[in-house]
Amino acid sequence: MRYLTDTNVAAMQAGAIWDGQSWIGYGQSLAEIGPGQSYTQSAPIWAGTQYYLFEGSGIGFGELVLRVQRGTNVLAETSAWLDLRDVRDLYERSYITNNTSGAKSNWTSAVAIVEFPAVSWEDESRDIIVYVHGFDNTHWSWINKSDTTFKRLYWAGYHGRFASIRWPCKRFGLDLMAYNDSEFNAYKAGSAMAVYLNQLRGRFPTHRLHILAHSQGAAITSEALSQGAPYDTCILSQGAMPASSYDIDAPLHSGLVNAEAIYGPTPEWRLMGYRGIYTNLTGRIVNFYNTNDSVLAIWINNQGGWKPNLPSTPYTYDGTNGWYDVIFGKYMVTDPQESRAYVSRSRTESVGRTGPESPHGVIKSAIDLKARFGFDDSFPDGHSAQWAWPIQRCRLYYLQVLDSIQP
Repeated sequence: MRYLTDTNVAAMQAGAIWDGQSWIGYGQSLAEIGPGQSYTQSAPIWAGTQYYLFEGSGIGFGELVLRVQRGTNVLAETSAWLDLRDVRDLYERSYITNNTSGAKSNWTSAVAIVEFPAVSWEDESRDIIVYVHGFDNTHWSWINKSDTTFKRLYWAGYHGRFASIRWPCKRFGLDLMAYNDSEFNAYKAGSAMAVYLNQLRGRFPTHRLHILAHSQGAAITSEALSQGAPYDTCILSQGAMPASSYDIDAPLHSGLVNAEAIYGPTPEWRLMGYRGIYTNLTGRIVNFYNTNDSVLAIWINNQGGWKPNLPSTPYTYDGTNGWYDVIFGKYMVTDPQESRAYVSRSRTESVGRTGPESPHGVIKSAIDLKARFGFDDSFPDGHSAQWAWPIQRCRLYYLQVLDSIQP
């Protein structure tokens, strides 16, 4: 199992490496064995201790037999039954859609599809971890991260159930309003996420329910929890929401405070603003933060300069009310979710760049990803190192996830 923790061992299993004097490790493919086929390895390979890695190359099940013999005389025999599955047979996926017809304040959301696992674990623990993705995720990138998260949690020792939520985030591109549009979509999708979490609780009433929300996934998750969705633990990992949303005493960010003076004031306090909006959360909130996160540094620029100051944005604030103003219509913004996404400006850093590790606000505990696991300021990998890095480098992150959900 050392290939999961030691890159040198992993390299030796994958292929021979040069140690400066000679090639070491085997790593070459010996054979591909299909149904009813066998492979015979001659004696010289058995000089000393050898290790073999069996890799599934398809879907199916059967018995793998190892037989040691001299001539026709069988000296020893053992076997293992293998059941090879697509990884997506092993976990659940939920798809949330938004109804975007009519006024934004009337938008609704629904759980459109739930894809259930095809098999269950005989020895599964009574835990459910639900992964929630962030901004700028295609279907492929979401499913890839879901697969990876499930497998890495398993490699870290997790034997509970796993589910992943797909919500209608926006893609990063030339549209400068894409991030704010995505934040608004997240808020509107929160009610459907609350429905789904209630369904999970109803289906598994004796299981503990944990949420692992990444980046802008903190927006849909926090909105769902504030609407009464059940949970035991919520991990905000590199969360792209203001720290003041969870802790009204979070330190001010001088650049964002200056933006208020330069561009004009915006709503600060709940409900139309961010400060204190999620201080009603009563469960266990854990904050995984990286003070050097370069992607969340861009989040600061969005808060400071793009809400509602872009020439292309139809939103303004007159000191009392927010307004949506276009050629064919104007209305006062009365929807708090719309106000936070398009009008309000944070006065604090994101929760994903803010400590301390000690409890503060509704945050019961926090983990400094930079100090503990070396998450850095690289762009964009430092914001998603738990997937961008190989398992040997980030396995401690997943071990920490499992530690943080313990009762």
